[in-house]
Amino acid sequence: MTSVFLAPLIRNKTVSAIGIVFMDQNTTWGKEMHIKKEIKKYWFNIKVLAESKIREEDLSRHFIKRSPAYSSFVYSERLFPAIQELKNRKSPKVLELGAGLGIDANLFAKYGAEVFAVEIESNRLQIFRQLRNHLNSKDLHIVERDALSWLSELDKKQKFDLIWITEAISHIHPLETLFKLLRDKLNNDGVVIISESNINNPVFKKYIDKERLDRYARKELDPDEHMDGDIYLTPSEYIDPKTGKKIFQANERMLSPGELRRLMRIYGFKQKKTYYRMFLPEKIFTLLPLSWVLEKILSYIPALRTIGVRYISLFEGA
Repeated sequence: MTSVFLAPLIRNKTVSAIGIVFMDQNTTWGKEMHIKKEIKKYWFNIKVLAESKIREEDLSRHFIKRSPAYSSFVYSERLFPAIQELKNRKSPKVLELGAGLGIDANLFAKYGAEVFAVEIESNRLQIFRQLRNHLNSKDLHIVERDALSWLSELDKKQKFDLIWITEAISHIHPLETLFKLLRDKLNNDGVVIISESNINNPVFKKYIDKERLDRYARKELDPDEHMDGDIYLTPSEYIDPKTGKKIFQANERMLSPGELRRLMRIYGFKQKKTYYRMFLPEKIFTLLPLSWVLEKILSYIPALRTIGVRYISLFEGA
């Protein structure tokens, strides 16, 4: 009977102990959790905008239609390595390729960075500009161009402390040209951070293989007619606004962390660190107490961590 009364007390003390370890800003984990707390606060600010002032489907899909607990966790885990880098630099200059809706770029600007955000899809840029205005972001330059064309024309003296690419490596083509340009545009002590979905996860691989073919089926196109060597090209067509050149993008050219590391090494980079994230499905994550702690534990288990749905790899010049 005593154990019945003591159980809640023990459980509360355990939770408190975990909280002390993770939230003490004098510890490595404490500093990490403090940064992630700041990122989550920003995420909820964007969520409010999505629910009130910016009601476009592309934005609300990220915030309104998903669990806030899960979405804010995933976002803070993905952005943490980049914000940690920015906090360690004075007046950093950031380049983001495939900036999408501008959610990440506005966050970088919030931390005092001068940001150049490259995006070619006009419908996304419309939302991006609204976000920039609502957040009153300073030193945030929106570049409506094809990434490879713009980088190749950039002044040779223009270099960056942080180059951030999330969910875009799988679309930029040819990828080898990109890596050459990145090495040239990175400062000597700069970092390239690439966040991508992990093809080593069997569930995700099955999903992405189907999605790739479905894109052709929806437009009644033959996939074999949209290939460059062994690379499937997206059926969508983009035109660079400045050059008028037709841009061909890869259709989900997924790389494992190991494949990315080998390619980056060829073009003069060495891997600094790789984080593996997203082990629990959203429904399970929202049901379990302290699910974020379980996610942390799973990321340290060698046999499991490499199949996390997402990875974030940091590279520096070799």
